[in-house]
Amino acid sequence: MSESSVSNPILWLLVALAVTILLAVTNPSADTHRKAMADEYKAKSPLAGAVGLGTLTAQLPEYHSAVLGSYTTAGEETTSIGLLGMVWVVDANAD
Repeated sequence: MSESSVSNPILWLLVALAVTILLAVTNPSADTHRKAMADEYKAKSPLAGAVGLGTLTAQLPEYHSAVLGSYTTAGEETTSIGLLGMVWVVDANAD
């Protein structure tokens, strides 16, 4: 690879565009966030998960899309973060 191809601004623009498109296409949906939160709730409390409380609790947070990623909130607290098709549930009790 020559030095001129590494510093080519068009190449960097194309790479940035490709990454932006990848992030936008793989942005997790509200349903993906809900499923991740319900699964996390079931894992932490199997008895409550068995009676469906995880699914009910997962319906409460509000979904926000930032186009390249997404997150959910319950009041002022962020409850999950999504990027590249994956969702991470935020543990508000973790210190």
